Amino acid sequence: MKRLLLALCLTPALAIASNAPLNISELASDYCDITGQTLSEAYSTDKSSSELTRNTIERLKSEKVDLAKLETLETDLRQNLATAIDTVRANKSQFANKADFMTSLNDSISACKIQTELLLNKP
Repeated sequence: MKRLLLALCLTPALAIASNAPLNISELASDYCDITGQTLSEAYSTDKSSSELTRNTIERLKSEKVDLAKLETLETDLRQNLATAIDTVRANKSQFANKADFMTSLNDSISACKIQTELLLNKP
């Protein structure tokens, strides 16, 4: 259940895994790390959902993350981020402590990177 909550916005789309080993691209790493950082901030700060979302979009743009390559639009990402932030906050009690949350979040970020890379490499 916990990973489901965290994965809400981390992966722009599901991709089918292949047998070939993956080299995670900078684009996939940047996208997943930045959105993961946003969820970490949602858990541990009182910043508004709109402020966190705005800061995330700004960070993605400053890192030159091309949302079109991730098959998502900025408006969709904003909506998904806001939903994920609200979900993390509403379910904060599901985690024993911040360390438990971070373990789950780090697992979700790793999965996001793999799934995003598969999305970027689909034929």
